[in-house]
Amino acid sequence: MPLRNLLIGLAALALCVPAAAQTVHVVDANGTGDYLQPQDAVDAAVDGDVILILGQNAPTYDAIVISGKGLTIAGAGTRPRIETVSIVQTPPGSTTTLRSLVIVPPFTLLAGTALGIGSSDGSVFIEDTDVSGGPAGFESDAQPAVTIWSSSSDVVGNRWEVRGGGGWASPAPFTLPADGGIGIERLAAGGSATQFEGGAGLALWDSEILGGQGDFGFYGGNALGERGLSISSNNGSSELFLAGSTVAAGDNGAACCTSRPGIDASGRDVGIASVASPITAGAGSNPVDPVVLSNGAEFDELPGAGRSFTVESPVFEQDPAAVTYEGEPGDMVFALRSTRLGWRFFPDLRGVFHLGAPFAGPTLLGVADGAGLLELSITAPNLPVGQDAAQLFVQPYAVTTGGLPRLGPPSVAIIVDAEL
Repeated sequence: MPLRNLLIGLAALALCVPAAAQTVHVVDANGTGDYLQPQDAVDAAVDGDVILILGQNAPTYDAIVISGKGLTIAGAGTRPRIETVSIVQTPPGSTTTLRSLVIVPPFTLLAGTALGIGSSDGSVFIEDTDVSGGPAGFESDAQPAVTIWSSSSDVVGNRWEVRGGGGWASPAPFTLPADGGIGIERLAAGGSATQFEGGAGLALWDSEILGGQGDFGFYGGNALGERGLSISSNNGSSELFLAGSTVAAGDNGAACCTSRPGIDASGRDVGIASVASPITAGAGSNPVDPVVLSNGAEFDELPGAGRSFTVESPVFEQDPAAVTYEGEPGDMVFALRSTRLGWRFFPDLRGVFHLGAPFAGPTLLGVADGAGLLELSITAPNLPVGQDAAQLFVQPYAVTTGGLPRLGPPSVAIIVDAEL
């Protein structure tokens, strides 16, 4: 039976995960976990460990810096709020996973980035996570919600919501001194939702990327909105893949001035492929195209429908986990599974294959109903003795009623020892 086969596959993969690299660290600001703040758990963890953050009745947690190792950080229960997250120097072959988090920086005089990924060679996987850039500060424009720089990391997002910080046009009676304050002549701009530099891939599945909104100035000045997504490649190739996602620029204050594109791409080695992903420019008195390309960047809009997929996570051993797929009516849906991430773009499959070798499957999950929906419940397998957790990446492979093969978004299954 399909569910039994999937369970066997998950259990087999769980046995492949090194026990020494899967310790679970629990963070709870209310004192019931191992640590009160996530950074303390990050400092104690080694490459491959899992950090569970409890969000119920918890205040916003302090900023996190993950350096030189790949970790899995997941919210348990209510999604926890974290000020900022920085991922740097992830080694090759390692993966940092963020699941079920809300990342929102506090208001400061100098606005900053909510999520930064830099100087890394490993992979980053983000699922069911909201990231909002801080609003414009008194002394600075709003910054990108997400900045990726100087990295060969492949970054994969599934059900990722990103919003650039909003602009602020300071009214004249409250104009700050010229030594750094914002006034009606120095207009703040909304932050780009995602700023991407370097030589690697960025895949956005079933996600929403919105540039920061501008602001109307009552005393003669208007703040500008910003781009949804900015890509530059000066020292390496960059790939952007969109499927079932939305990318939109923020509107200018009072719809003034030249608008901003949804995607702004430059670089001779920038390639963009899009499936069922609307892209829109912001409102302004001088409109621009939704996608602006320069220096030989390429954009290819592929026909096809968007698909969504998620595995409930984290779950304890022997607990039920919901699996949900949405695609086209009659899709025959299979699952492939791996403990590692990879990147290989298949235009004919309308997707990127994200599983690294070795991978297991395909295993038949079932057939989508007349609305294109397939819902299952599986039982999480037992972990090997002495192992606290296992992380498995699951990606659907569908065959349409017309016999066309299609890839769907990957989801991460995090299985935790029931005795924790």
